[in-house]
Amino acid sequence: EIKMLTEMVESRLLKPEKMLVIDGSLQFMNKKADIRLFENVIGISKTYNPNLTGILKRKKQQIGTVLTKLEFGERTPVYEYQFSNSNRQIGAWYLRIRPKKFVKNPLDGIVKVEKIAYLDDDKEDGFDSGLIDNISQSILLERNVTSYGKETRWPNHLYAIHLTERMLKDSFLSSEYFLNL
Repeated sequence: EIKMLTEMVESRLLKPEKMLVIDGSLQFMNKKADIRLFENVIGISKTYNPNLTGILKRKKQQIGTVLTKLEFGERTPVYEYQFSNSNRQIGAWYLRIRPKKFVKNPLDGIVKVEKIAYLDDDKEDGFDSGLIDNISQSILLERNVTSYGKETRWPNHLYAIHLTERMLKDSFLSSEYFLNL
C-alpha cells in the first residue's frame, strides 16, 4: 500500500483536492513511510473497540456509550492520539452512516475515521473542523449501494470499499474448490 501510495503521489494521481481511503486504521501504517504521503489519506475502520475510555471529554466513559447516542449523519468530536514509538499524531472521530431504525445492534452503522494531524494549521484537535465535516459528508455519500442483509457487516460498508473487498474475494478460489484440493 505504501509503495502504491508513493507512486500515486509522485505521478500526481493523488491531487490535493482528492482523498484516498484506506480500509482500516492508519495506526498500522509503516512508521518509516514519509508522512507527507498521507496528507490526503484517511483510514476508515468498520470495526473498533467500543470499550475504549479516556478519549473524549468524559475520561471515564466508554466510547460505545457515546456512540449509541449518535444520530444518522452525526459525528463525535475529533480526538488525537499518538502512534506507539513515534511522534506522529492521528486524529480520529466516529460517524454514524446508517439511521438507527435500519440496524440491529446499537453500534451498527458507525465507522471510525482517521487522518494524520497537521499541527501547523489546526483548529479542532489537529484539524480544521470544516475539513472534518467535508470528509464526513463525503463518507455519508459513499454509504450506498450496500449489500443490505447479505453480510453481517453491511451497516458499516462503504460502497467503494465493499466493491474492492468483493472483487478480491471473487478472485480467490471458491471454498468448495479449495476443500477438494
